[in-house]
Amino acid sequence: MKGRDTEFAGVGHRRLHEKTSPATLDTHAGHILNIHLSLLSRHDGQHVHEIVLASGDPVSGASVHHVTAEYDEGPAIARQEVPVLPDDTPKTLAERVLTAEHSLLPTTIAAIASTTQPI
Repeated sequence: MKGRDTEFAGVGHRRLHEKTSPATLDTHAGHILNIHLSLLSRHDGQHVHEIVLASGDPVSGASVHHVTAEYDEGPAIARQEVPVLPDDTPKTLAERVLTAEHSLLPTTIAAIASTTQPI
């Protein structure tokens, strides 16, 4: 991806259930991003929307983070909050978070591509 004065070369993935290989992590260190369906490190786990609702947290959301050797442990570089509504179910919350994911990832990549700052 080319910006005005910089070139962005990155690898991204979404909701992979397999760990990224050590060789890939070594080759692309600091350039692999993932979109996660919660506000890391606030909430994580396989049933994150149920966890958010059970916690009484008034917000959920999506995070873009660096991929590391451990699941969802890399530093978050962008987040988008989504309000938790009183009548939310895991399905309705998941639908709103997915909408946030669809705007957050391209916005984050565009921001990275337009700067010379490291991600």
